[in-house]
Amino acid sequence: MSRCYRHEHGQDIVEYALVLPLFLILTLGIIEFSMVILSYNTIANAAREGARVGIIPPGEDCDEGCRDAAAEAAARALTIGLNVDALEVTVTRSGGDIIQVQVDYVASLITGPMIAAWGGDGTIPLQTVATMTLE
Repeated sequence: MSRCYRHEHGQDIVEYALVLPLFLILTLGIIEFSMVILSYNTIANAAREGARVGIIPPGEDCDEGCRDAAAEAAARALTIGLNVDALEVTVTRSGGDIIQVQVDYVASLITGPMIAAWGGDGTIPLQTVATMTLE
């Protein structure tokens, strides 16, 4: 019986060497996708909360500019963990009673240097918009 398996001592190592790169690529892809989804959910929540702050009835000393600034500040405050240099918050009003908070973010990928080596830029642009009616 030992004669049949005499020349197969390194078979496990070869199989491991063939499967390991595929396993690592799959694992890294799952982590990368999760990080992008986390970034998108963060900016979506920030836009929604910014719009919510912008529709709250103002005090006596707060005009539309004050409400817009408060909406932008609220949206920026909720982007914890994101690169603030890659974040842009825009507050616009349309029709007088509608406020729209748009948050743009450029998410850097973990695999960015590898993607850049193949001609990409290693980032994914994300955008979300929240629209609410004034109370």
